[in-house]
Order: sequence, then structure tokens, then C-alpha cells
Amino acid sequence: LDEEYKRKESEFTERLERMRSDIRKQTQQESNLTIKTKDKLITDLKEQITKIRQKLDNSSQQMVGEIQELELETILASTFPTDKVCPVPKGINGADCQLDICSSSGDKFGSVLFESKRVQNFSEKWIDKLREDNLRAKCDAMVLVVSVMPKGVTEKIIVKDGLYIIQFDEQTIKQTVLILRYGIIKACQIIQAHSYGDTDANKIFEYLTSNEFKNQFERILKGYKELEDSFQKERKQFTALMKIKEQHLQEMLTNTLEFYGNIKGIAGAAIPELPTLSYRKAG
Repeated sequence: LDEEYKRKESEFTERLERMRSDIRKQTQQESNLTIKTKDKLITDLKEQITKIRQKLDNSSQQMVGEIQELELETILASTFPTDKVCPVPKGINGADCQLDICSSSGDKFGSVLFESKRVQNFSEKWIDKLREDNLRAKCDAMVLVVSVMPKGVTEKIIVKDGLYIIQFDEQTIKQTVLILRYGIIKACQIIQAHSYGDTDANKIFEYLTSNEFKNQFERILKGYKELEDSFQKERKQFTALMKIKEQHLQEMLTNTLEFYGNIKGIAGAAIPELPTLSYRKAG
């Protein structure tokens, strides 16, 4: 009986160890599966977050670009009310907008094609794209409005490869379009006077990209800049002068009120009330 008991005990112990080993293996497998499942879930979530972040960044960049386009259209429409601003609808290949230069009676002299870019680095590809867009639009001049000028360029306006590259700035946009309008209208008048016929657009384009017009452009722009600087200087001087006069008037009023108050305090009712001074004093 003792031997039988020991044998049974040994068999039970072995069976118990096997069960423990099986449970440990099963638990280990389940743990590994759980860990792998969690790792897979974390990886999927990271990928989704990355995609969402990219979409948000793209949407934000696109929104900033669209805001600049709308601001450009607003500047053009408010500065040149007789002209017609034609935005290019979304989803259609082409530049951002076109400005048709018109007379007060509605006659069209020519047009300017605009492409707006608001990114951190300038790309030469934009020039080729704008030229390709103009093959369809057939405008007389092309303007690339950018938030960052090409590397090494310190000017706000340059002429490159037959188009104008300008920095996004309200005054710069107004100056550029003002001078381009002048050139297009003048070239159109010359062409109409001499009846050149089918080569009108080419001759206007050649004139706008010629050294003659470039020199005129620079002279007009220089004169405009000098006039603007002079105006800004005079406005600052006038503002400073008005501040000084306002300060003197305030000091005079304060001294008058103090003097009136002192006399009134001494003489009492013998000094008549002055409604104007009382009102000022109360204020």
C-alpha cells in the first residue's frame, strides 16, 4: 500500500507538472499574441495619426495659399475698378486669376495673368508652369506673386524669362500692375494706330519684355517710390506736429481748470459757474 501510494503520488505530481507546463505555455502564447496585437494596434494608430497630420498640414498650406489668392484678387479689384478680375475656378488647370485691362467704356486693351504662391522656398518650376498656362490664356503679361523671392534676390520686383516675379506686398502689387497697365494701354494704342493686325499680342508681349519698357518701368517705379517715401515722411511729420499741438492744448486746458478750481474754492459763490469748464472738469 505504501508503494502504491508513492506511485500514485508520483503520477499525480508528474501530471500536475505537465498541466502547469501546459498552462505556462498557453499563458505565454496568449501574452505574446496580446502584445503583438497591441503593437499592431499602436503601429496602425501611428500611421493614421501621420496621415491625418499630413492632411491637416496640406489643408493648412492650401488654405494659406487660397487666402493669398483672394487677397490678390481683392487688391486688384479695389485698385483698378474699371478692369475685370477673372479668377480661375477650382479644379481647372491654369493660373490663379486674370486681369482684363479695360477702359471706362468697357473696351479691352489687354490682360495680365497672375499666379500666386505662398510657400517657404521659391521653385523655378513655377516659371515654366505660368508660361505653359499662358499658352492657353494668351495674356499680354505674366506676373508671379510669391511670398519668398528667388535665392539671392533682394529686390521686390524682377523680370525673368519674359515674366514678372514680385513679392506679395500690397504696394508692390499696385506699382507693378499700374506700370504694366500703362505699357499695355500704350502698346495697344500704338498697334491700333498702325493697324498691325494678327500680330498684336506678339508685339505687345515683345514690347513689355523689351529693354525699352524695362527702363521705363524702372524710371516710373523709382519716381513712384520717391513720391511715396516723401508722402510717408510728410505724414509722419504732420502726425508728430499734431501730437505736439494736442499735448499743448491738453496742458493749457489742465492749467485753466486748476486755476478756475482754485479761485472757485477761495471765492465760493462769488465766482459764477462756467458750464463749459465745469463740463470739462467733470469729464
